[in-house]
Amino acid sequence: KAVGKVIPELNGKLTGMA
Repeated sequence: KAVGKVIPELNGKLTGMA
């Protein structure tokens, strides 16, 4: 699985929502 892509994506979404 592309963890390197999943983590940054979730981080960006969480940061954008926060």
